[in-house]
Amino acid sequence: MTEHISIKVANSLKNIEAEHWNTLNIERQPFLSYAFLSGLEEYNCIGEHVGWHPHHFLAFNQSDELIAAMPCYKKDNSFGEFVFDWQWASAYEQAGLEYYPKLVCSVPFSPITGMRMLSKHINDSNLYAAFHSALLDTIEKQSYSSAHILFLPKTQKDVFEQHNMLSRLGYQYHWHNQSYTDFDNFLAGFSSKKRRNVKRERRLASSIENISIEQHYGDTLDDEEWQTIYQCYQNTFHDKGNYPSLTFAFFKHLAKTIDKQVVVFIARQEGNIVAASICFRSDDTLYGRYWGCLQNFDCLHFELCFYRGIEYCIEHKLQCFEPGAQGEHKITRGFLPQETWSSHHIAHPGFKKGVENFLQREKEYMQKDVLDHLNKLSPYK
Repeated sequence: MTEHISIKVANSLKNIEAEHWNTLNIERQPFLSYAFLSGLEEYNCIGEHVGWHPHHFLAFNQSDELIAAMPCYKKDNSFGEFVFDWQWASAYEQAGLEYYPKLVCSVPFSPITGMRMLSKHINDSNLYAAFHSALLDTIEKQSYSSAHILFLPKTQKDVFEQHNMLSRLGYQYHWHNQSYTDFDNFLAGFSSKKRRNVKRERRLASSIENISIEQHYGDTLDDEEWQTIYQCYQNTFHDKGNYPSLTFAFFKHLAKTIDKQVVVFIARQEGNIVAASICFRSDDTLYGRYWGCLQNFDCLHFELCFYRGIEYCIEHKLQCFEPGAQGEHKITRGFLPQETWSSHHIAHPGFKKGVENFLQREKEYMQKDVLDHLNKLSPYK
């Protein structure tokens, strides 16, 4: 592609055709679908009350056809990003400077790696250059402190690195399907001690009095069931002192629009829903997102959030299971360290140099000390 590219900014997706947007989401990732991103706006999940303000970059060709997009947001805080820059904000404040607002290219509240430049022409260097220029132009004109592209694939990180953006390394814990035939075949690769531990946890979960566990797709659950599942979600967020940013209407919207991409594991006691794990799936990956319960049960969290998901992936021949951010305890249950990447532009030259030095030291520490520690936790023989 060498044709002229024009970049426009949209403060909402409501004037974009869903079909046009979804054509750019070539990996069919649910979090980058029109339904998910527009639903966050329509159903009051983002906005002034949480400091996420849509500022999407859209690329059009000479025929005014949408050819690429970057879902971006002006941020008044660092809530819901999962790439932690609180120290950077504090350093700015101590120097008498304003760190907020900043520009963030990400999916709100979703630490999921995926394309951040959406396009059918994903390798077009002209598109990357146009978006990078738009990011910097916005920062300069609006006096933002920085721009951050979070949880992007390494290939896209490498391109933005060529445009002098700083790269940051992180780790999550993912399960990969080695053509397992069933759960026991998966466990056969564990050391005997770790295998016994997983079997014990599954026994404890299954022995809870009058417990039953089900798997449903979003569109097979009725309003009353969704209301209870949402209550589980809210209850767990409140118990941990966190804010449940997603609304009931948003979940219902997803259940109707991306239906079979919403996978829910439910625990019932005497027929009543008492816990649930809400997941999403693409063509090859299951994403564990939201766990909630109305009371505590021994090992039920592991069963619904980890083991049932692994069984689902094996049955449906999905290649990867991403159960969420953080949590070293996932490693002993079969989820191994996986690199995650983010790209950053810091407007202030002095702070940019300081952040660059910090990221280099952090990367060296992560790749050696942290990774050595994490690999020692592996349950595999």
